[in-house]
Amino acid sequence: MDVKELILHGENETVEFKSSFKSDAIETVVAFANTKGGVILIGVDDSKRVVGLDIGKYNSTLNTQHSTLYGDITLEKLKSKNYQSSLRNKLIAEAFYLTGNIEKYGSGFIRIEEELKNYPHVSYEFKEIANAMQITFFKKEVGGVNGGVNDVYNFIKNNPYSKAPIISKSLNIAKRTVERYIKELKEKDMIEFIGSPKTGGYVAK
Repeated sequence: MDVKELILHGENETVEFKSSFKSDAIETVVAFANTKGGVILIGVDDSKRVVGLDIGKYNSTLNTQHSTLYGDITLEKLKSKNYQSSLRNKLIAEAFYLTGNIEKYGSGFIRIEEELKNYPHVSYEFKEIANAMQITFFKKEVGGVNGGVNDVYNFIKNNPYSKAPIISKSLNIAKRTVERYIKELKEKDMIEFIGSPKTGGYVAK
């Protein structure tokens, strides 16, 4: 079952929605871990509305830190995609693989890059700091726009044929502000309106 289907079916004993990643989300993680497991969708509220997730102090970056690279893998090898993955704990890795929680050993960075192609406003970098590796995801400009304009562009890209009222409600941005952002995106030739005024909507170019 994909994410859209999970949202459509709603919460149950193994699925919970959390509008933000706070203490109650962590408590749910612990509860699921101590029972039969489950799925937690962060950035979805109780009414099944996708509200997104603010990341970082300035809502523009997300830093994660991990232990040092394992085996003979270096940052240069990661960037070149020319490396052989080594398992820290073969039993745990095998358990995750058999339960479908990982798709392929050593393919994480490659799959991250492939997934980010669907989100042109997000990029990432990784570097070694002391005894850890830090990965930073950050927002970048898309076609000369950023901030709220970028959020509207991304919403239209992922939800084609949307109109200002839906965008306003989903992103919690005033309708008049959304209309101003839409005007700016149209002027930059990044979106267009397709269809009749009644049934059509905006799509990304």
